[in-house]
Amino acid sequence: MTETYSTTSHSGPEPSKSIAEHLAQVLVLTGIPCGCMVFGAILVQFWQPGPKFRSACQHFSSGILLAAISCELMPEIIDRVNETKHQGYQYPHFFFLFGFVAGFMFLLGLGRFMGYITGQAGGHSHGHHAEPEPIEPIDVQPSFDALNNPVGSPRTTRRFDSSATLGEKSSLVAHEGQPPDVALVKGKFDDIPVSSRIPWSLLIVVTLDCSMDGLLIGIAEAADENGGSLGWMLAISLAVESAFLGVTTSASLVKRGVPRLLGLVLCAVIPLFLIVGGCSAVVLADSMHPLAFISDLSFGIAGLVYLITEELLVEAHEDKSTDTWYVSIQFFIGFATVAAYDMGPGSTS
Repeated sequence: MTETYSTTSHSGPEPSKSIAEHLAQVLVLTGIPCGCMVFGAILVQFWQPGPKFRSACQHFSSGILLAAISCELMPEIIDRVNETKHQGYQYPHFFFLFGFVAGFMFLLGLGRFMGYITGQAGGHSHGHHAEPEPIEPIDVQPSFDALNNPVGSPRTTRRFDSSATLGEKSSLVAHEGQPPDVALVKGKFDDIPVSSRIPWSLLIVVTLDCSMDGLLIGIAEAADENGGSLGWMLAISLAVESAFLGVTTSASLVKRGVPRLLGLVLCAVIPLFLIVGGCSAVVLADSMHPLAFISDLSFGIAGLVYLITEELLVEAHEDKSTDTWYVSIQFFIGFATVAAYDMGPGSTS
């Protein structure tokens, strides 16, 4: 059978869905991690997930994302490279390499920049390892945990150590299964204006993080012209990540003495940048040249690889107590679930 391709258009492959339909779908997809981030911010007021639970979810999300790359994005970009070759374009694989290199270089640079503005130069994440400046231990009646770990012991000093990992800090901000110990900060910030208590550097980092996640969902939706499941895979996986981002952001605001209502409002406004990033990606992709769209897709692939290798799995192994088989196996369960679904009878791939 002879395949024919149109060579008259330079605005990218002819979509099977209009831009309005893509935007409507992006609003739904980005709404999932948005809602989960707000849910995480509310949840931490009453319950703090334990390190093994967090690590298991991060492993599961990593498996989903890797399967999305392997089963959906890579076949999609290979098809588009072959299509542009039939259209007469030369060396489209160079545009894939350009986008991929630009993607991971941008994220590495952004991670360094985020580490710099949060006072942690050399940070490797574009958002999740961001923490506000450490605060001094508060001289109040010690909690039960402090009685078992006197001041000066590794555990109590680690809480206020700027080199402490995010997982260590969040686990020390609140006991496992309990809300943050608000009593530790009550009255400490009474003489400090609320605007000065807000860790603005942390909020900037989280906002950029949400924008990047939205951008990845938008790129996936723009590439998914046949109503497949790629966008849903990313949305569900990033929803888990966003929920824990909401948990750690809200806990940090509580620790800083930010009023709870204001903290929840901030945690509800920031994830709106997920929607902004997703819609921007769809609008830009709609008018892209086919070769530029290949670079756009490879940029997204680099972003997902970075998210898996430099964020989710790194954070999942920060606490060595989580290195158990039933936690690690969640990565393979996530991958196998998506791969089996993609090969199932209802697959549109």
